[in-house]
Amino acid sequence: QLWRQLLMCLSGLCLASESRVLIPDERKHRCLQLFIHALQTTPSLVDVPHYRVFFAAYKGLQLVLQTSTALINKEIGPLLAVLKKHLVFSLNESNLEFPTELHPVPIPTVHPVTKMNERGSGSIVSDRKKKKSKRGPLLQQSTGKPRKQPEEVPASSTEVPDEVLASSANQFVSSSESEFSDTEGGFRRKMGSLVKKIRQFAMNSLQIVVSKTKKHILFGYWNSFFPSTDSENNISLLSCITDDSSTKMQVAALITLCGILDGSKSFLSLAALEIPSASFVSYSSMLGSSIHKIHGTLLYSLSKEKSHVIQVHLLKAIGMLAENTPYSKLNTGLVESVVSKVRIVLSTSQSNDCKIASFNVFSSLLSNTPALAEMVCSITSTTFQDLSLNVKPNSISRQLADVTLPQTTLTSSWLVDECISICLSTEGEFRLSLHIAAIQTLSSAAKFYFPVVKSYVNQLTDLICNLLKSANLYLRAAKLLENLAESMLRNSQNDPGQVNENLVFWNKLLSGPLQSLLQQESDWQLHTIICVILSTIGPEVFNQLNSSLQRFCQTMLLGLTNDEDYSVRFTAIRSLAVYIMYPCLRKDTGFVEDMAGCVLRLMEDEFRIVQNNAAWSFGNLTDAMVLNAESSPDFLDSLSASFLLSLLEAGIKAVSGKDKLRFNMMRVLGNLLRVMQTKHVTILRFRKGILKAKSIIISSMLSDSSMKVKWNACLACGNYLHNNLLPIGESSWTDDVYDALCKTVSTSKNFKVRNKASLAICSVRNREGFGSKFTDVCVSIINCLRHADSDELGLAEYNFKEKLQEQLIYTLLYLIPLTTKEDILTIAKTLVAEDNEQLHFQLNH
Repeated sequence: QLWRQLLMCLSGLCLASESRVLIPDERKHRCLQLFIHALQTTPSLVDVPHYRVFFAAYKGLQLVLQTSTALINKEIGPLLAVLKKHLVFSLNESNLEFPTELHPVPIPTVHPVTKMNERGSGSIVSDRKKKKSKRGPLLQQSTGKPRKQPEEVPASSTEVPDEVLASSANQFVSSSESEFSDTEGGFRRKMGSLVKKIRQFAMNSLQIVVSKTKKHILFGYWNSFFPSTDSENNISLLSCITDDSSTKMQVAALITLCGILDGSKSFLSLAALEIPSASFVSYSSMLGSSIHKIHGTLLYSLSKEKSHVIQVHLLKAIGMLAENTPYSKLNTGLVESVVSKVRIVLSTSQSNDCKIASFNVFSSLLSNTPALAEMVCSITSTTFQDLSLNVKPNSISRQLADVTLPQTTLTSSWLVDECISICLSTEGEFRLSLHIAAIQTLSSAAKFYFPVVKSYVNQLTDLICNLLKSANLYLRAAKLLENLAESMLRNSQNDPGQVNENLVFWNKLLSGPLQSLLQQESDWQLHTIICVILSTIGPEVFNQLNSSLQRFCQTMLLGLTNDEDYSVRFTAIRSLAVYIMYPCLRKDTGFVEDMAGCVLRLMEDEFRIVQNNAAWSFGNLTDAMVLNAESSPDFLDSLSASFLLSLLEAGIKAVSGKDKLRFNMMRVLGNLLRVMQTKHVTILRFRKGILKAKSIIISSMLSDSSMKVKWNACLACGNYLHNNLLPIGESSWTDDVYDALCKTVSTSKNFKVRNKASLAICSVRNREGFGSKFTDVCVSIINCLRHADSDELGLAEYNFKEKLQEQLIYTLLYLIPLTTKEDILTIAKTLVAEDNEQLHFQLNH
């Protein structure tokens, strides 16, 4: 009793006062150690007072965990050890020995790969993903009012709020700490209630630890909670799911499992199924085995479970596991087993919640990349025997890209049929959330498994047209349309014969509900998605649309650049940047000038993300001008000098911005210098602008801290030197350019930058364009090639080094036909002198 009262006093001291003042961290740390020490003691199975000591210790422990993440990291080993012990308290009859501290396993640091897409034909998808991560889910219904600033997203969708944890922890602490008396339930029921509370306390505490601990720390203890082998001594979190009879404990264990799996994609990517040797089992193999075991446990429990509540949480855990598992590295059959078990629940369960959770599992599987042929076989009548390999079978799970699918077996999919059936039903027949789950599953299938839905395009078109009329589902329908349109565009690029089908698809949508919906709704989310959708039409289809539909698309996007919401503005300008690369639009002087006006206006926008997207669009605009100038020299004559000058001055002004602005401005300035004509040089303001732009490019190439800015500056130099209408070769116009390129190709620490600098030298049209710097350039290229093997490299740079050597050889081969006898003599003397100087230096040192 004294021990219990002391622990309760310490718990009270760990509470914040009314003024939110806490005791010092060092004293709180000591309290945490005392709570853990109390929990590490081992009572007898009938020691009721000792159990009450545990309750008091857990109350204090949870108060500390909720208020101090740093202390969790300091004591995480002993803390996890005692929680693991109490998770299965009295579940196993054998007296297992538990360590007093768990030790982490060192794991490699894995960083997710982020791909930047800044090319002229750029996709909007990558940028929108970043936008979503800052702003939250795109498809939440809104009031239609503009937002003034981006919103924040919760750190994790499975993270348990502090208030919930606190209430769940305190609900087990009462004055008596028991609902039963000896006369009411008997001693056995009383003891069963007490040990159950201990397990519940441990699980609630583990939920707090999972939500408060950084993933890279938590994953070091993965094997402690998910062992890779079956053994009586391998007690794990899965034991709480399979062995505990308490529904509350099973649900809590599944929620904790979801919390651990959330955000684990990079860590689980280390897994691989290898054949272990007798002497060594790799970490990847152990991780792969544990993933298989988690799948097996959850799927077995799902097949045996009768409670709808537990079934729903099992499906949520399976969905989180499916979202993060690298199936392409694991055994064939794992995906099929998930699909078959979940399909049974979907078809037999009468619970809408179970059906929704089942659809969410399928969405996770369909969204898991890379796409797998096994998934196709699981949701269609295709078998592995029907597949034709395009490459040698070098992996266990064959990727969809590596096989040819027989069209005869892809005419139907039970999953697509089920989704369409749900979506076609009236909204009153099923819950709205079930319709949403079915639409999301169709969206994932359309995006990642287009061969499966290809035969359903006409049905999906009609379905989308109907759903767009629904006040509750039009946003989800628009997202489905976006994914379907993007996949159809990719498919038509690989198969030009699909253009006619795409044309029918777009004529139906643009002439129907899409146009009327845009005119009726003012929802910023809808406008954002529609901007993306309009950018996926494709140049071939757009060119064949009738003029009224073409004007509708252009007018809508140009108008949305003035929208009150920042996300609509930047999405609209990115879509216009895609349009400007369409051959039929880039030659339209009116459209070029309209888009330029939008770009210059949004370059001054108050939101940085709008400025960045406007800068990328500015680059595409000037790319289109270069293409026009080379294919139709008269095009530039249709543009006024004041228009070109305004673009040049805007590009010079924007260079002082952030990195994303600067590297795009290198593109812009380089393109503008490439299209300048002789008549522009004679105008003083143009002449000053051209020389200023050249100086900015040189300065960025030599001194900018961003490598992306530097290599774009090298490309800009190449564009400048390519324009023989400028006085290329005159000392004041090009000497400093060649000096900068020679210095960059010789001394830059980045091989990609050196490669681009070498490539820029090949842009000069003739010998006169080098002026007096020809021999200096030749010597720099030769020296760089001679000393390339002596550069110190990291493993990741070897590929870039080989590309640099290849480009240097090409550059030298380009320069050799331009050399004269005098040039060769000068180059030889310079090289000999440099060698002698270097030899003399080595002898003296």
